[in-house]
Amino acid sequence: MNKKIKTLILFLLIVFVINSIVSACLFYANGFDVTFRGYAMGSVFAALFGLSWVFQTRRVINAAPLAIFKSVALGFAVKSAALCALFIAWRKASFFDVVYFGAAFILGLAGSSLAEIWLYISLLKERKREA
Repeated sequence: MNKKIKTLILFLLIVFVINSIVSACLFYANGFDVTFRGYAMGSVFAALFGLSWVFQTRRVINAAPLAIFKSVALGFAVKSAALCALFIAWRKASFFDVVYFGAAFILGLAGSSLAEIWLYISLLKERKREA
């Protein structure tokens, strides 16, 4: 189980690095324009969202898959509300482009979702072998 968590964290780290590279390329290609700060912020928010999901899943990893799903679904609602509040506060304090923020955040969430699906499938296969 510990190996799966390490693999999951590695996968999320790869997604974050790819998002960061795209962000750096956007900054460099456009003369460090502040409108592309949104992409960097979206990358950071997606990474925080993904890592909080991993730590939440670590708590219930030995439970039944349905219990894991319930925990993650409830946590998703709470984390979404917290990130929304944080986003609104940051948006008021700093200028960044919401379109690029949304693009980076959605790409990061897509990577996290792929990691989540992989974890569920591997847990189900492992439990099926044990039964």
